[in-house]
Amino acid sequence: MKLAHRMWIRLAVFLPLAIAGAWVFPRGGADEYRPFSASMVAGDHFAIDANKLHPTQMTVSFREVARKAKRLQKMPPENVISVFKQKTLPVVIGPGGIAYLTDRHHTARALIDSEIVDKTAYGQVIANWSQMQPAEFWEKMRQSNYVHLVDSLENSIDPAALPNSLRECSNSPYRGLVWAVEQAGGITERDDLYFQEFAWVMYFRPLIQWDDADNADFKRAVSEAMKLAHDPAASNLPGYSPTPLPPQKD
Repeated sequence: MKLAHRMWIRLAVFLPLAIAGAWVFPRGGADEYRPFSASMVAGDHFAIDANKLHPTQMTVSFREVARKAKRLQKMPPENVISVFKQKTLPVVIGPGGIAYLTDRHHTARALIDSEIVDKTAYGQVIANWSQMQPAEFWEKMRQSNYVHLVDSLENSIDPAALPNSLRECSNSPYRGLVWAVEQAGGITERDDLYFQEFAWVMYFRPLIQWDDADNADFKRAVSEAMKLAHDPAASNLPGYSPTPLPPQKD
């Protein structure tokens, strides 16, 4: 690894990472999940058509989405519901009563892409800023680290460029690489941080290249990334471990 890149990894602030603990509220029973409403307040649980959720990031990993969709399809309906209620989708209500999803984009997109007929997802309101003007709202979202305004090449984007639905999110091969490394035990997935994986995307991008249409070449890239994930140059990244970790479940 080039010295300049090592120094950049150590000194740069990769991405603002939101502490998810800020939106953890006591969770009640299933009867507390009411149909989504723009008048809901922080802490309210709701049910919503996953197609109506607005992403706060431009890209997802199609590899991860496909794996999660297959897993959901194999479950009985009650287990699918449990998946979402165990890790409810965090949402900020914005101007116009729009439900902005701030995390777990892959799980929600997997439900949409799956063959499951019922696309109902379950979430929790972490803030209601629907009375704000758009400019004020997006500034608040930035300050709170509830939005990732970067495209697939890490170029900054305007909030208007964000997809209007999860179906419109584009593929990020490097986001898929990070997910595969997490699954293999190279990185600890932290539930207390937003956009953790995108910091690792920035780390891996200049160091690893592969043909994403070639599964064998992708496997090679994952093997290389596993070694780099434990390199001291990555020690400041969230979820870093100097030694291999037990493989994670999907």
